[in-house]
Amino acid sequence: MDREFEEVKNSWVNNHKRDSNSENEPSLPNLSYMQHSNNSEEEVPLEISDYDNSWEVKYMDDTILNCNVNITKYDSIRGFTLMALGIICATVMHVCARTAFARNPELTNFDTFSFIGYILPIFYLIAARIKGVTVNLYYFEEKIGFMILFRTLASNFMHIFLFAGFKYMSDAKGTLIFNLNPIFCIIIAFFVVSERINALSTAVIIGSLCGIYLFGLNESYSETIGLLGYLLVFVSSGIYGCILVLIRLLNIRGVHYLVPPFYIGVMALVTTGVVTIFFPTHISMEYDSIDILYLGLYGLAAAGAQLCLNAAFQYELAITLCLCQYLERVLILLVDILLFGYAFSIIDIMGISLIILCIATLIIVKII
Repeated sequence: MDREFEEVKNSWVNNHKRDSNSENEPSLPNLSYMQHSNNSEEEVPLEISDYDNSWEVKYMDDTILNCNVNITKYDSIRGFTLMALGIICATVMHVCARTAFARNPELTNFDTFSFIGYILPIFYLIAARIKGVTVNLYYFEEKIGFMILFRTLASNFMHIFLFAGFKYMSDAKGTLIFNLNPIFCIIIAFFVVSERINALSTAVIIGSLCGIYLFGLNESYSETIGLLGYLLVFVSSGIYGCILVLIRLLNIRGVHYLVPPFYIGVMALVTTGVVTIFFPTHISMEYDSIDILYLGLYGLAAAGAQLCLNAAFQYELAITLCLCQYLERVLILLVDILLFGYAFSIIDIMGISLIILCIATLIIVKII
């Protein structure tokens, strides 16, 4: 296998040499993470294709990892479609969690989070085996393994900070602050993966945040809002912006989209164990069959959301896809109106219209 790896690597270098003085060409994909032991047949690229501003790696199961710098309209369509499916999965998570909380007031956010730990590792391990992909960090280059672990820890702490922060503020204010994450994503992506900041992205962020603010005007609340709540949610927003850039970066480096979510599930399982042992009052762990049904569906929807999110970033820039998440707020509000009797007003309609207008403009500009 070492010899086959070297042949693939040398073939790539010899056939696709670039002018060393070119500053705008993307760097060649680092294939060293694909080097395995002699007994492994996983993740060996059979075909590597180079285009003007993109590259593809094709695997034994015909999976193609495509990370484009020059993104075509067909790539954008695939990216937007996967993000839309991810948003639908996230909305299903919201419905399952809200229904479970209504049935059993003793449940906490850590109960829903625990089912991510129960389901994601099994789901992604099976999927990886079927696709012939290894999830063993031993097979990855040290730098790649560090990025996977960093993304795993970042995702874990983001959820913890978010759960804690929402205890100190209303859902409307917390949601508005958390949805600042595209600002962090755009700034980090500019420095890390050289994605350009443009006027359209800035306008979409401002318009969508205004729409989310309008949602909050119709919410009544009386809880005391402290600085700690603002700080925790703000930090979680920044972490999520960083995570989105890491997803794109890992895709650029050729890491299969099934790998990072596996470790997110493992870390969620570890966190559940820590909370259960040291902070037992923060998790219920007492479920009837209906609770297990809803929480299980929540975990499966989380697996689907992670799958779509990680796959989408193969085809489109981080600064573009991070803006699509604003549609999640629209879909969740519509579900609350239809299923949970949320009393909407003209202000909510204005907010929905503003967000849809912003995202639709973004998609049309990218595709046409």
